[in-house]
Amino acid sequence: MRLMIVDDHAGVRTMIRHLVAEPGDTVCECASGNEAVRVAPVFQPDGVTMDVRMPGMYGFEALRSIRGACPSARIVIVTSYNEPFLRRAAAEAGAVGFFIKEDMTALRSVLRGIRRTEVEAQSTLSNDLTTVRERLSSGDPATNRPDAGTNPADASQPAAQSLLRILMVEDSANDCELICRRLAQCGYQPFVERVWREDAMRQALEQRQWDLVFTDHGLPGFSCFAALGLMRRMGSTIPVICVTGSLDPNVIGQVLEAGAHQCVSKDDLSTLCAVIDELLGAGSDRPPKTGSEDTSKIQSNPAPNAGPASPQ
Repeated sequence: MRLMIVDDHAGVRTMIRHLVAEPGDTVCECASGNEAVRVAPVFQPDGVTMDVRMPGMYGFEALRSIRGACPSARIVIVTSYNEPFLRRAAAEAGAVGFFIKEDMTALRSVLRGIRRTEVEAQSTLSNDLTTVRERLSSGDPATNRPDAGTNPADASQPAAQSLLRILMVEDSANDCELICRRLAQCGYQPFVERVWREDAMRQALEQRQWDLVFTDHGLPGFSCFAALGLMRRMGSTIPVICVTGSLDPNVIGQVLEAGAHQCVSKDDLSTLCAVIDELLGAGSDRPPKTGSEDTSKIQSNPAPNAGPASPQ
């Protein structure tokens, strides 16, 4: 697949590339609508993700121009603005889908031309991590425990995988999915419970054994410092990795001083598996894949009666 990603924010382009691109795909990133219109006739994309509001040419204008030059391209709007008039404008301009950046659940399926509506895509259960992302974000206790995991057909994954039990303190299901995809590429089969509040984290620590705790730096109403403090009070010695979007050396220093074993940047997960191998003894202490756990399960647990679902 020839994929074009059009967004003026480099971080968003990186996230979409990780969520959508597969081995063998060719990806072209454009930082503006003008650049995309200029490049598209030469690149001839099969799929395009298009932001709406960018400096210079807006997304809808660029969409129309690209459709004229590349009529077979499937163009999807990916924006931060969930306004009905924008959805209507996207449909009128010829977009095949409309996604909010905070919830890009079925983006890959729509871009790759699976013949189902966006609503159907969001309610269909599969073993693809993209669908796992959707069910993680629902916040509904009835659907927070999907039988889902890494896609066995993904050629990028090693044949042999080791179970890794992770308690993920993270409010963004998109970030959770990216981390899980990276772990699968490194030979791990992640069993993940995602929490984003103190009561849910306490419950998870009390009810299950974990190999690692991953925590974001800042969450609404919670933080890695609060998570580390809770673990100290509970006497937990589980290694903690802070996976953060902050590159501030002062923040990283504070996180390490508070008890985290390592910090890894969300924008560059390439070092994550090396950090895990080091913490677990260079792979010698990886927990074996056994029947004692449902190794394909990823669940999101805000804790019963703990308030609204994750803000994604």
